[in-house]
Amino acid sequence: IGLLEGEKKDEIIIIGAHYDHLGLSWLKTEIFYGADDNASGTAAVLEIAEALSVLKNQGVKPKRSILIAFWGAEENGLIGSEYFVNHPPADIAISNVVTVLNLDMVGRNGDKELYALGTPSGDSFEKCSPDLYEINLRINERKELNFKLAYDYPDQTFKRSDNWSFFWPFPRNRIPVLFYFAGEHPDYHTPMDTYEKLNYPKLARVAKMVFLVCWEVSELSKRPVYK
Repeated sequence: IGLLEGEKKDEIIIIGAHYDHLGLSWLKTEIFYGADDNASGTAAVLEIAEALSVLKNQGVKPKRSILIAFWGAEENGLIGSEYFVNHPPADIAISNVVTVLNLDMVGRNGDKELYALGTPSGDSFEKCSPDLYEINLRINERKELNFKLAYDYPDQTFKRSDNWSFFWPFPRNRIPVLFYFAGEHPDYHTPMDTYEKLNYPKLARVAKMVFLVCWEVSELSKRPVYK
């Protein structure tokens, strides 16, 4: 993890991705490379961190602090992010986390295909998380982005990545989250998930979008709400 302190040190936006994958096959004869799951999300978060670092060196500071995080053991049941929530670093309080932006599998499928999952049911995203919904929608209107956003995915996908660790334990005081995901594909969880199949221009656009959404959340006059 790495923390970029903002003007409001006690309000934190988390941008994260899990970096673990499946390793070797049962007989140890094949490697699961995990290029999309989740080297794609990890690479995007690294790019965002670099952009924030460049701005910091130019004297440009976000209003809210931004925490860059890479989670381990996601494939084993969100163990890394859950541990972080239950055992945060001494100078970070989970109650100070205002938003979590999670990137998991953002490098495949069509140029415009992108899921932005902010609630367990996509139908309620606009109603329940109005701040993130509006910011995400507005940023996507930029000509160079222009994704065909979808807000729901079958099989309870919202619960299957690290955003869930920050969402489910707080039913009376939800942390607004956004899970960026480009969809599954035939190479998912197979040794065929390799680097040459990634859509690199799309991956760069996703990284830019998440960076801009993060910055907009940082600039909000009040912390975002989840109703």
